[in-house]
Amino acid sequence: MFKLIIKNIWSRRKRNGWLLAELVIVTVLAWIILDPVIVRTYISQRSPGYDIERIARITMLAESKQSPRYDAEADTPEGRRDAARRIIDRIAAYSGVEMVAPVSRWAMFESQGSSWRSININDSTSINVSIVTFAAGSPFFELFGLKGVPGSPTASQLAEITYGPGEVVINESMARAFFPDGRATGHYLMENTPGFEGPSPDGDSFRVAGVVNDAVTRSIYGRNMIMYCSEPMDDMLSANCEYYNIVLRIKPGVNMASFINDFRPFMKSELKSGNLKAYDIKDLVSARDELDLTQGITNDMRIKIALAVFFLVNLCLGVIGTFYLQTRKRSEDAGVMRSFGATPRYIMREMLGEGWVLTTLAWLVGCLAYMQYAIKEGLEVTGSVTGWGPKLAAFMPDWTDNFFLHFSIVSLIIYVILMIVVSVGIYIPARRIIRVSPVDALRDE
Repeated sequence: MFKLIIKNIWSRRKRNGWLLAELVIVTVLAWIILDPVIVRTYISQRSPGYDIERIARITMLAESKQSPRYDAEADTPEGRRDAARRIIDRIAAYSGVEMVAPVSRWAMFESQGSSWRSININDSTSINVSIVTFAAGSPFFELFGLKGVPGSPTASQLAEITYGPGEVVINESMARAFFPDGRATGHYLMENTPGFEGPSPDGDSFRVAGVVNDAVTRSIYGRNMIMYCSEPMDDMLSANCEYYNIVLRIKPGVNMASFINDFRPFMKSELKSGNLKAYDIKDLVSARDELDLTQGITNDMRIKIALAVFFLVNLCLGVIGTFYLQTRKRSEDAGVMRSFGATPRYIMREMLGEGWVLTTLAWLVGCLAYMQYAIKEGLEVTGSVTGWGPKLAAFMPDWTDNFFLHFSIVSLIIYVILMIVVSVGIYIPARRIIRVSPVDALRDE
């Protein structure tokens, strides 16, 4: 049958040449449209590395000095600290809460702000590191579901450490970037840097107290290196509440939506102390989605997906229509084959085979054409911030960084789409013409 397919394609080479050109153009356009959408969708759907589904964030608010409920005596570092501790204790005692901890409002997971620092790995390479601030002595790592890697203290043990100046916890990829074997606990980040002479008085040499699994501070980043810096809990709670939030983790089996619905009345009536009160509670998934929406990330993704769907639907309908019309004109061919004893099943396979061969050839040409552009300009990559992807790729590799793997995956997706579209365009009319009797099909011959 393959020889017959090639013979039929060649005998209609002028007509098939236009079909081939159309499929090549569709392949190139599909690459332009689909590559960023596939990568962005992959980033948004991958795990953030911590237990985001079971975490809720409580926003704290302080009474205004003009409010009749304002207590001037409580507006001291000690008063704010004690008030915050009472609120935290009440949250911890609430049914359904597994653990609770204060966290930085800005240098934290899925927060509006962010903190970054450039750190030298050696005399020629530096990386951008995300800073996450946690309260020393709190169950921060256990609450977020972060786990200590082999050779490092566990999440619960990290809560018991008394952190000194410059002592930090880092993620696994950062440990491997500075130490090839990944065993960073007890070492100084800068000890492999030329001129290192031991710990510095200001703590900038960074002694590693522990290493935890990789996570991302913002889901849209896809990946980033993180350095967890401690702050004394009393210092965090003594500051104005605009500086910190309180996060809680619900117990396994507790429904987050039901928990928040039941928690709100308790929050309004019970979570008040001194000048502090709990203002709002959101599960972290909703907080993330709301932040993406306010920063235009959600709309940008929706526009990209909408454009991709619009163009792909139109391109696919165009291809289906072209093959539909071409196949309908072949009723005489089907009649001739039927008169020579060919079965409807055989004719269907032969027509689909012609379409598949043309599609495969056009797909190869289109992918090779786009590859020339991709080699020069690059493919869509996963990165924390625009321009950082190539730097991170050396230490946190992903399939999007491997050119041939990335190119192969997206090409395969495009190939499957083209094969489905062409098959539909051939199968629908072919199913009708192969059922026509040879006499009817050849009546006009």
